[in-house]
Amino acid sequence: MELPSVSKGLKGTVFETGYEVLENNGLAIVWMSVGNPYFKPNVISNLIKFCSKNFSNIRILAPFEPAQYTYKALGYAENKARKKARLNSNRLKNHTIRILRQLKNKDLDILIVDWDADILSSKKYKQSLK
Repeated sequence: MELPSVSKGLKGTVFETGYEVLENNGLAIVWMSVGNPYFKPNVISNLIKFCSKNFSNIRILAPFEPAQYTYKALGYAENKARKKARLNSNRLKNHTIRILRQLKNKDLDILIVDWDADILSSKKYKQSLK
């Protein structure tokens, strides 16, 4: 499987902002959808390799909290939805941690975001939630 690539020349605010961030080696936010079978270890590895070559900061999210509501909407009981989302989130995070340990560049600014500690407890998040 080859590394992801960037298509240049697309128009619109999102694309143009993205190109600028890429040119400045800015921040990459990698959201891995819990329960999405696409995110296998080889895909995660390729995403991290791509980001580590093109960005100075990488934040990885694989939060179970938003996913639990998707499972609930699909008909899972609340406790089963929460358990399934947490299990799948932990699996993605564990794959990611193993891949990060294999990287040769230890100076990368890579963080796996903890939704509870980093997002839910944030004053800005709580304000925007209201």
